[in-house]
Amino acid sequence: MLYRVETGPRAGLDDTQGRKTAQHLRKALNISVSGVRQIKVFTVDGLDAAQVARLLDESIWHDPILQEASLEPLPLLNPAADWFVEVGFRPGVTDNEARTARDTAAMVLDIPRDSLRVYTAVQYRISSDTAAPLAREQVDMLARDLLCNTLIQRYRIKSREEWDARPGFEAQAAKVTGEVNATVDTIALSAMDDESLTKASRENTWALNLKELHSIREQFYRAGRSRPPQDPRPARRPHRCGNGSAGPDLVGALQAQNFCLAHQLYRRRHGPYRGCGQPLQNLHPRRHGHPARAHG
Repeated sequence: MLYRVETGPRAGLDDTQGRKTAQHLRKALNISVSGVRQIKVFTVDGLDAAQVARLLDESIWHDPILQEASLEPLPLLNPAADWFVEVGFRPGVTDNEARTARDTAAMVLDIPRDSLRVYTAVQYRISSDTAAPLAREQVDMLARDLLCNTLIQRYRIKSREEWDARPGFEAQAAKVTGEVNATVDTIALSAMDDESLTKASRENTWALNLKELHSIREQFYRAGRSRPPQDPRPARRPHRCGNGSAGPDLVGALQAQNFCLAHQLYRRRHGPYRGCGQPLQNLHPRRHGHPARAHG
């Protein structure tokens, strides 16, 4: 059974981390908020209720002087939050804080550490500026652009109305439960406009911006792939380098391009050399004791 333990600053104490998050929202995204309260969430699997209660009683995962901890959602403080964003790691991503929490709990309870699992998350309770209330689209944007690294993390959002109807978030374990899938999908970049490229990068967590996606698509064109129908330019001949071979896939194409760029850079700086058959270290003759200028 999964248990959620929420820990946060006691009422009346300054929430330093929450205050810094509010400042980042103003500086980075130009979003003004009345305040942010930050809650640390530990989700544990493999313990019974008595063992979890002991961890709380002995303050294993929190500072009892400065923080309070509870198995229920911590009470809302003034100014009351309008939006709730909870950010946690994706399944399979290393969570060092959770690993330390697991080892500490196992040592206190005198049980094997492999018998339990711990997952951490951070909950942001955001109070909107009364002069400019936040919409869900803005909250989703600030979660993606500032609070969450979507490459390794995931997030959930609740409005105040949703929170009042059902306080807190459901316990969620970042456990890898899927089966191995060796399927390889082919994605036709040539048929995508800029909006589709950006959406594909976000949904597939490629972490590529539009300029990088254009470069990758262009590399396929250089390898002899056809251009999209809306592009009036003719398809280029396969891009060849040194031994005359063209990259069969994206990786090969990028390697071929990088190799040729290195050759061109060398020729500009040092003049002609003996050809593409040279070892890569010979592209830097001064660094490896060769003459400053190689002659072919």
